[in-house]
Amino acid sequence: VEVAELFDTYNGQEVPTQWGTTKLDNFWAIYPNIVTEGFNLKITQAGTTELGGSYQNAGWDQTAQKNRAYPYNVYVNVDGDVTLKRNGATHFNLYILKGNVTLESDYGEQAGLISVAAGATLNDRRNSIAANQGIKIFNKGTINATNAEKYDIGNFCTVYNEGKFNVTGALTYSPGDANTSYFMNLGDDAELTASAMTLNSAGNFYNDGKVVINGETNVTQKDIYWVNAGYYKTGSIVFSAKNATFYNYCQLIVTGNAHMYDGEFNLMPNSYTETATAEMDNFIVNMGGNAGINIKGAVRVIAQGDGTFQGFKNFGTNNYVLIGGKVTVDSHKKTFSVESGITYSIKEIEIVRWGSVVTEAQLQEEQSGDYPVLDLQGTEAPFGKLTVTPKEFGQGCGATWKKDGDEPETYRVIAEDYSASDDSDYDFNDVVFDVNPDADGNGATIKILAAGGIWPLTINSEIITDETEVHALLGFGPKTKAVPYTINGIDYLGYPMINTGAASPKGASTTTQPEIHVTGNYSSDEDIRASIAEIKVRVFKYDAETGTELPAIVGEAACKLLVDQDCDINSEYETLSKKNNNFKEYVGGRFTGKWWKPNANN
Repeated sequence: VEVAELFDTYNGQEVPTQWGTTKLDNFWAIYPNIVTEGFNLKITQAGTTELGGSYQNAGWDQTAQKNRAYPYNVYVNVDGDVTLKRNGATHFNLYILKGNVTLESDYGEQAGLISVAAGATLNDRRNSIAANQGIKIFNKGTINATNAEKYDIGNFCTVYNEGKFNVTGALTYSPGDANTSYFMNLGDDAELTASAMTLNSAGNFYNDGKVVINGETNVTQKDIYWVNAGYYKTGSIVFSAKNATFYNYCQLIVTGNAHMYDGEFNLMPNSYTETATAEMDNFIVNMGGNAGINIKGAVRVIAQGDGTFQGFKNFGTNNYVLIGGKVTVDSHKKTFSVESGITYSIKEIEIVRWGSVVTEAQLQEEQSGDYPVLDLQGTEAPFGKLTVTPKEFGQGCGATWKKDGDEPETYRVIAEDYSASDDSDYDFNDVVFDVNPDADGNGATIKILAAGGIWPLTINSEIITDETEVHALLGFGPKTKAVPYTINGIDYLGYPMINTGAASPKGASTTTQPEIHVTGNYSSDEDIRASIAEIKVRVFKYDAETGTELPAIVGEAACKLLVDQDCDINSEYETLSKKNNNFKEYVGGRFTGKWWKPNANN
């Protein structure tokens, strides 16, 4: 929270001052005799300052019929080092606008808030922060928690970090069960580092920045929320306590072991989880779509409770499980499951009963109640054929999954030049092109199939207004001039309007299909759709220098539709469903069978 603009708002007391301040041997002590709400103290001198006095019950609240604390404000604005001590003051707001400020290890509990502005530094030597009256920390600068043992977040404490928060020891959470506390690591510039992190009782954690925990991350109790929507790297992780409130929305990297027992872990859509090894004991991994987990080494799967699902559940499409080591499974019915809809690749699986390796065939022959131990309903990819490339930090969430032998699916875009206007038709044949993703998922080739609108069109290019050189002009109609244009170094004099029946410009190619290569993320169905949405299709009125882009507008008549490659090109004023029996799937309940008509209200 930036508060620099508040520094001169009120008539505050500046330290040193003649009022309420005593000069001791080597520091200033501030003991104001009267405290009212909004009172301000300003520290503008380097050195040590002691904040004293008893202000917690400074006034009687007639409405509440009780003593009420009137928090006052302490502003630090110093070019240099400041050490703060407390001697009785319990409820105030500390704003560090500028300076290198240190709180001594015996500073104790302070209610109110502590705010560190961008460019400022707070060195907190305490081993805990808590206050029964509530304490909030806002950081856009740097906070260094320097206690070598731990930095504990206790009762009613909330941390909002948008800067750098460095914890020398372990970051722990131990508020009472009814005294909920939070650590919120917010924004692209937010960075949290610690030697370890343990969430206890009512402590909760959220990240959409960057977190690096060198040792173990441990979530110990039920109903604790651990939510990662950014980059989270840890030495090891323990998810436990019959908890289903663990969510990974982006990237979780575990360099050691992931111990998952008595609970559930939610891999949200487009997320990626990586761990060196793993253990599962009465545990479920829920996969939300375009999500994947890469366990590089061994996995130990312990016999679960009777009738309890254990393994990987599917709640979307294009989910992936890759295990690069041996999976050792206890002999118990359906100990290890992979639901249908998940593509999985496992190097090796062995079943162990009473310390010896057994097979499913042996258990079946014995009519063992443990059979089947494995319930693998997903799509198996031979080991070595499923590969994954995680996104780099700062380049987005998730990863690119590729199964060798799979050819990328080609998509078709059909567009209408002014389909949202009153005098348009809706046959979606003014420009039609295919998008063929590259094998590596980092780009695609656009192949033009039809360009039949009466206005000039461009795809993924800006028009050049010089009539002698129109670059990437892909549509020619009665109102356009047949001037040369170039795509990837090839000159064209127009493209046949095969969909309208109108005459093509003289000299137009009747066989060549222009192609353009574009970059983008075409690695998954959702990424493909997002990338195709970024491909610009622009319509230019005759002699106009600017055009209108064709988006797919939710709630209005669509300008572009993403369809399967087998969606045929329509002739002029031809009902879309006539050539495409599955067109209803593209438009859902809005289909009436008259999409070609102007003002069809559908």
